[in-house]
Amino acid sequence: RLHIPFQGSYRHQGGTFVTTPRVSGAAAEVRIRTWVKNDHPDARECELRTTLVDAGGHVLQVLTVKKRIPPAGLVEFDQTSQPIAAPHLWSPETPYLYTVHSDIRDAGVIVDHFTSPLGIREFKWDSESNRLILNGEKVIIHGSNRHQEYPWLGDATPKWLHLLDMLDFRLNLNHNFMRTAHYPQDPAIYDFCDRHGIIVIEEVPN
Repeated sequence: RLHIPFQGSYRHQGGTFVTTPRVSGAAAEVRIRTWVKNDHPDARECELRTTLVDAGGHVLQVLTVKKRIPPAGLVEFDQTSQPIAAPHLWSPETPYLYTVHSDIRDAGVIVDHFTSPLGIREFKWDSESNRLILNGEKVIIHGSNRHQEYPWLGDATPKWLHLLDMLDFRLNLNHNFMRTAHYPQDPAIYDFCDRHGIIVIEEVPN
């Protein structure tokens, strides 16, 4: 009953929102916003323990904070890491992923766990050159739209067929960009893109 609600809706926030407000080759900061819901009939003293882990599974930092959440309450936890020295920067050529583990404790017992991927990178759009700037370097975007469908299967496409499609997309076509036309797609697609260096523009469900 004390948990991180999935995603969010027009009524409430949910999940985690992980950003990198300061990034350079020398150091990076990570900001983690986490929403916790209390469905108990009474208030709960909630402890959020956030662990930053590198790709090798080594713990880099542990952030801990406590808050009292009223019954039926939804509370945002806002944490910022200490600088991570010499971070591995995410790019299509080097898609290095850290992991953020979020543990909710109630009276010392872990009652919920949430895992978020993290690619540390800095990006902006240069309107003068009409180019994406990623980690201070211009990126030539080459990719396409992708529909989540297959003949005779429609949207009920199995994950293995999605991943075959994505391997073709990345390895044979050498794409580094994808737009999900015209809706959010299977979570396996975003996991693949994170791990294989594909920049994604996700369409809202419409």
